[in-house]
Formats: sequence, structure tokens, C-alpha cells
Amino acid sequence: DMIIDTKGLRGPLPASFDTFSHLQYIELQNNRIEGTLPSHIFDSPNLKRVDLYGNLFTGTIPCPAGVENQLIELTLANNELEGIVPDCLFTNMPEMTVFDMSRNLFDTPVPSTVSMASKLTAFYMQHAGVRGSMESLHDLGAIGNMDLSHNFLTGEISQYFIDGMPRLYRIDLSWNQ
Repeated sequence: DMIIDTKGLRGPLPASFDTFSHLQYIELQNNRIEGTLPSHIFDSPNLKRVDLYGNLFTGTIPCPAGVENQLIELTLANNELEGIVPDCLFTNMPEMTVFDMSRNLFDTPVPSTVSMASKLTAFYMQHAGVRGSMESLHDLGAIGNMDLSHNFLTGEISQYFIDGMPRLYRIDLSWNQ
């Protein structure tokens, strides 16, 4: 495991970072790590949690290699990530339960494959530049907590939308269009 939180680390992750193939947890939150995410950061078959909250990462989110992995928690909130949130995060990570991309600089629709993460219980993308419709969120049967506030979402919340989330106990869609 690699757990280094709030230690004042600065600079980019070394190029060799993605060679730690036996890591299960990467927790480097609340540092000042900068640069782009290593292209193979999600490729370890043993990886369960990646928490890079509160750093200075820029650029786009890389897709994991074509192999399904065991990642259950992915937190990249409070960084400076841009572009779109790739659909591959949900197609290659079927065990994911927590997804947090809040407070980034995306210009992205809600990923169309999010419902493929059938075990997802928490979905956070507030203040993240999410735009368009919420239609792809209608079939998240395990979801309990969802925050998509302060974005550019449009449309109505239909009964079909609510019926697809029977375990939902908290939803925040405030400050949208």
C-alpha cells in the first residue's frame, strides 16, 4: 500500500510510478503533486483504491488497459483535470462502488456507460463541468448518494429516472440549468 496524505509532497509523480504492480491502495491526497496522471495508473490487477484528492493534477484521465481490474474506489476530486470523463472507467472497472471527480475543470457529459458500474453506491461530480442530460444515470440500482450540483445539466427528473435507483437516499442536483 502507498498511503501518503497531507505530507506536503510537491512535483510530478515519477515515470516509474506505474510499475508498482502489487499495490492495492494508492492514497496521496492533500499534497501538491502536479502534472498528468501516469498512463498506466489504473492497470494493476490488484488495485482496490486510488485516492488522489486535493492535488494539482492536470490533463485528461487515462483509460485503463483493456483488462478489467478490481478498483472499487476512485477519487480524483479537487484537481485541475480537463476534457471528458472517459466511458472506459466504467466498462473496465465493474467493481467500482465510489466515484468522485468533483471540483475539476472537465467539459464532459455524464459518461454514457456509468450504469455498467452496477455496484456503484456513491457518485460525485459536483462543480465538475458536467453538461447535458442525466439520462444515462437512470439505471443505477445500487446508488445511495449522488451529487451533481453546480454543473450544466438539463432536463427533467422523471419517475423512470427515480425508479431506476431504488436505494437512493441522497441526491443533489442544485445549481444546474
